[in-house]
Amino acid sequence: EVIAYRPGWCNFMGGINDILNGVAEADTKANIAAILDKLRTAGIRTALCSVYPLGSGHAGFTTANNLKILALNRWLREQAQARSLVWVDTWAALIDRTAVAPQAATGMLRDNLHCTAQGARAAGAAWAAAMQPFVRDRGDHVSTQADRDDDAPTRPQLHSNPLFQATE
Repeated sequence: EVIAYRPGWCNFMGGINDILNGVAEADTKANIAAILDKLRTAGIRTALCSVYPLGSGHAGFTTANNLKILALNRWLREQAQARSLVWVDTWAALIDRTAVAPQAATGMLRDNLHCTAQGARAAGAAWAAAMQPFVRDRGDHVSTQADRDDDAPTRPQLHSNPLFQATE
């Protein structure tokens, strides 16, 4: 579906649902490799993100699953290097460095799988740092609801609520 939009860039993160649903590692890798190949063939530059760590309250938070996440992230990093993709280590941005093994995530919603605003900010900072050499910052950051440009035809925004001022 992404290819139909013909973007210049695609941000890709995948694999956690496979791990949590018991999909074979070889199948996960083959599926991700096929997606990356299709993006490259379509001329879409890709930022490849590591899989987030799980929050300790998630039912899938086990030593075995955490080891699978770490192994998949090592493979993803290798793929980024081999395919000349931008590597974004969102796992490192979200890991709770004070937790004992198995390592848990910090900045996660109550589902222990998706980010809170703070977690998203940490992951976003990792992404911005990785992308900085490739994407020029226009400097038109939204800091208040008054700064919204969702009705400006020359600078449309994807979100009418860019500060996400709502509940989780």
